[in-house]
Amino acid sequence: MARALHAALAVVALLGATAGARADDSLPPPSRPGVPGATPGGAAPGRPAPAPSPAPAPAASPTLGPTEYRLAAGDEVTIEVVLPSSVEAETGNLFRAPTRIVVANGGVVDLPKSPGVRLEARTRTEIRGDVQANLRNAGVSNQAEVLVNVTKYAPRFIFVVGAVNKTVEVSPFTRTTILQVFAHCGDAMKDADMRQVRVSSRGRMRALDVRALLISGGTAPDAYVEADDVVIVDEKPAKPESAIPSVYIGGFVRSPGAYRLVDSGQLNQPITILKAIFLAGGFADYAYQDEVVLRRNVGGKIEQYVINLEKVLKGKRGALNEDADVTLQQGDIVYVRGSG
Repeated sequence: MARALHAALAVVALLGATAGARADDSLPPPSRPGVPGATPGGAAPGRPAPAPSPAPAPAASPTLGPTEYRLAAGDEVTIEVVLPSSVEAETGNLFRAPTRIVVANGGVVDLPKSPGVRLEARTRTEIRGDVQANLRNAGVSNQAEVLVNVTKYAPRFIFVVGAVNKTVEVSPFTRTTILQVFAHCGDAMKDADMRQVRVSSRGRMRALDVRALLISGGTAPDAYVEADDVVIVDEKPAKPESAIPSVYIGGFVRSPGAYRLVDSGQLNQPITILKAIFLAGGFADYAYQDEVVLRRNVGGKIEQYVINLEKVLKGKRGALNEDADVTLQQGDIVYVRGSG
């Protein structure tokens, strides 16, 4: 079994380019992830800018053309409306200056004479069409030219937790395979049980047979992972600790990994989400304490909650998806969002 695993890892190391590669060097590099609220202007106050990092090598993965790219939270765009000169004179130049916007989580933006324009998960072509339709319906102009440009791209991350703990940045322009993610993990994969790889993605959990993916060349439809996915990698079954009920903590904490579900120092009392963060060494630099994600299996369906631990630390209490210090259950996944 050990020889087979080492052979599999050798194949992983030889696969293509890295997951963090960028498909278009002419595009601006990522700057910072999104923050709540679509607000015109620059970076949101109170969020420190991450330190720059060198750009990875280009990836040999399917790429997205500029018109196919869909905006994500944290991207920054400018929207400029150019009207015929006669119409512009009547509107008092409301549309002359480009409007710079930070894309919010599920948010919309209100433009002059064009309210409620949805940005997240939309292409530039779709946004341009929405604004033009709004201007026609408002009686402003049937000949408006709308220019939508992406000025900054938010970084995307995949979180590997369990026997291997790694936060992997992925490109917004190329699709990423699970084998490319494992290539970033390097020698840490020698302790992983390749038969027990699970991916929590967009509300569902799926199991991956990594050995079968290696045989297929790593490009089967199920091999691809997306930004914000959590990849759970168990240790080899030889260690008795693998049977201990665990929760998984990743993202912007100082010591991500799998932790016992109970606190042996307090008569085996269950741990809460705040205690789990402390077990993981506390928040790392640039962590968003008000954006802690809990993913939990509820009746076979993965539910996701965003918890504001800033309020928990201040002694306030609230509902599960707001600011409660939730008691964790076996298999819960906790990761802290942040920038860096």
